[in-house]
Amino acid sequence: MAGRTFDEKEVAEIFRLAAKRQDNALRALSPGGGLTLEELTAIGQEAGISPNFIAGAVQQLSHAPPAAKIDRLAGFPVGFTRTIDVPASFGEEHWNRLVSSLHDELDVLGRTHTAGNTRIWESEIGQMVAEPREEGYRLRLKLSKDTFRGALIMGGVMTVMGIFFMLVLASKGDFLVDMAKTLVVSMFAIAGLAGLGYGAVKFPNWVADKEARIDHVLENLLAGVDAASLETVPPTTEAEVTQASTTRLSLDPEQAPLTDTQQTTHHKTRS
Repeated sequence: MAGRTFDEKEVAEIFRLAAKRQDNALRALSPGGGLTLEELTAIGQEAGISPNFIAGAVQQLSHAPPAAKIDRLAGFPVGFTRTIDVPASFGEEHWNRLVSSLHDELDVLGRTHTAGNTRIWESEIGQMVAEPREEGYRLRLKLSKDTFRGALIMGGVMTVMGIFFMLVLASKGDFLVDMAKTLVVSMFAIAGLAGLGYGAVKFPNWVADKEARIDHVLENLLAGVDAASLETVPPTTEAEVTQASTTRLSLDPEQAPLTDTQQTTHHKTRS
């Protein structure tokens, strides 16, 4: 069996069956459809993964950035606000990296200052505030463009004015009769509608792009902060390292499990 080769159909079927068997095994471990941290740790140890790293991954997942609150004007998105909590290990170095990442991702420069223990970053398109709390910091980031709001307001005003003048001309019987006046008032409405149409296309794309960039920045930040938090966790014991090494060897389909004599020789060689 070890020397046999499999064609594409057999490979696909083997992986399908293996995935199904794994899914059934996980369901058997947790009939409710989920796994506890203890169950995840047990599975990870069988695969040679240290419990410390599993705990760190769970912590990072629990601190995943929540959905942004979209700021709207007349139904059009013009910006968004994002608020997240970070652990107490968030320090000056993380703040500086965060500011640098914002400059790179948003392609905009800003300035930083402090107000007591609160750190503040400001730019032409937004503001970020890091406020100390009992168990860490709360980051509040708000991005928007004043030009978007101005364009929407101007477009709405011109549209309303154009329609109003059209109604006035129609009430006097001059609409489409006096072509000069009709053209002038029509231009108001057309320009206003064009501005609103531009906003309907441009503004959502801008907000979505900036939101995706901020997600990337915050994910990197949380990964760095969680890594700093893990530095305080006691290192993996020698027994765990030995178990992980033995497990990885046993998982290799081309490597037979070590015998007791081989393991003893292996440990003496390492010593």
